[in-house]
Amino acid sequence: MQTKNIIISIFILLPSFLFSWRISPGRLILDSQKGTAFLTLIGGEKDETQPISISICSREIDINGKEKSEKLYDKFYVIPSSLMLKANERKMVRIVWKGPKNIKDEVSYRLHAQGVPITAPMENFKKKGLRANLCSLIKFSIPIYVRNKSINLREKLQYISCESVCENDEKFLLLKLENKGNKHKYIKNISLNYLEKDKKKKSINIEKKDIKGSNLVLAKHERIIKVKWPENLPPTAENITCEF
Repeated sequence: MQTKNIIISIFILLPSFLFSWRISPGRLILDSQKGTAFLTLIGGEKDETQPISISICSREIDINGKEKSEKLYDKFYVIPSSLMLKANERKMVRIVWKGPKNIKDEVSYRLHAQGVPITAPMENFKKKGLRANLCSLIKFSIPIYVRNKSINLREKLQYISCESVCENDEKFLLLKLENKGNKHKYIKNISLNYLEKDKKKKSINIEKKDIKGSNLVLAKHERIIKVKWPENLPPTAENITCEF
């Protein structure tokens, strides 16, 4: 009786501390006037040669902080878009902006650099007519901000409203705001202002660690920032506003 050859494929997504190659820098700022930025891929100390593919996607963040992206073919040149990276080797990749030079507002994209799966048979399975393909998938994803550096760039956050919610017996504040500026902003500290029952004005500082989920607000976007209800904020607080 002939033994069938069964292929078993195992895919492993390695955690960050096991990355055998890396990318630098962790984000790209690209001037639309100059149209070019560079990043470097750095091979690990004991790596075998690793094929790597690079692509750029759109980046849209909705009001709740959920990110959506699709692969782009008409906004950038990536030179090279695929390469072979050896141990301890450094290779430079050029990112070229194909869009208009005179943009008014900063726009955001995503760059993905991913190792192409390499299959390798496991000898001890061959005796039983089995073959296993072990594939290590390493992927880096970094933001690209395209901006016109010849104009004044600034974030401009405007508070809109506040709402309290309860989830799993835990209370949160939903702070709605809009970035009317032409540059993205990461929310780090929030000054919460309110009136006590006796109409006295009070203020509380909320730190980044109490922000739940994404704290990024893109240019010309609205966001709802979810924060843990401060311990010293009374449940009877009125007229809650905030500054960022």
